[in-house]
Amino acid sequence: MKKHLHIALSTLIFAAASFGAVNYPVPPSTAIVYSNAQTKTNTGVCSGSNCSGGSGSGVAWIAANQTTPSLSGRSTEFYNQGSGFDTLWYWHLGAQNKATNIELSFNLMVDNNSLVEGQAFENGPQQFVGGYKYSMTMQCEYPKQIWRVWNQAAHGWTATTVPCPRWTPNVWHKVQMYITTNHTKHTETYHTIIVDGKAYPIEMTLGVTNVGFHDNLGFQFQIDNKKDSTMGGIHEWVDNVKLAVW
Repeated sequence: MKKHLHIALSTLIFAAASFGAVNYPVPPSTAIVYSNAQTKTNTGVCSGSNCSGGSGSGVAWIAANQTTPSLSGRSTEFYNQGSGFDTLWYWHLGAQNKATNIELSFNLMVDNNSLVEGQAFENGPQQFVGGYKYSMTMQCEYPKQIWRVWNQAAHGWTATTVPCPRWTPNVWHKVQMYITTNHTKHTETYHTIIVDGKAYPIEMTLGVTNVGFHDNLGFQFQIDNKKDSTMGGIHEWVDNVKLAVW
């Protein structure tokens, strides 16, 4: 018993030391964890202005279980091409209404075209409880090179002070985010984002809205192309997607 307690405390101390005073808890043993979630069947895709927000048209596709490039041997590849064309891919995993702590981590890689064609890259978990949509989406916005968070109540983006330089192409990056939801007050709090091992506090609470969706839990990825995009499309790969909720 003492040995196990020592290991557990060491793990917690290491996590605290790695990320300083930033709020990023270690999931408890009772947490529900979806590992390599990118290998699960993609639930849907949308490119309309009322869904992904884009105003243009183009071509997009998704390819699962890619061996190259990959870390696990089962990455998922996205492709998006078109001026002002935004495409959203999403996964629904089933309702987890008791969960109010949500951590999403994943690796991503983009190609060289992303530097000249990319407007933004979005990702994040989603939760639907009692018709309310807890979007929890974060966006690496390229023009200002900052992270923005989705404000569901205002139906728009809210800027943070966290920098997000354009992703270095053809290199794997790691992203981790911690968000909590309050199903009584109908709010979501963006606590922390960790990029390639560097942690940034956000601590921003925003309201959500009732959209009438069925109860569910999931995550999403989105590519936004620049409005003056003229070259080929953008490739993005994601791997080791892990969603932990409790």
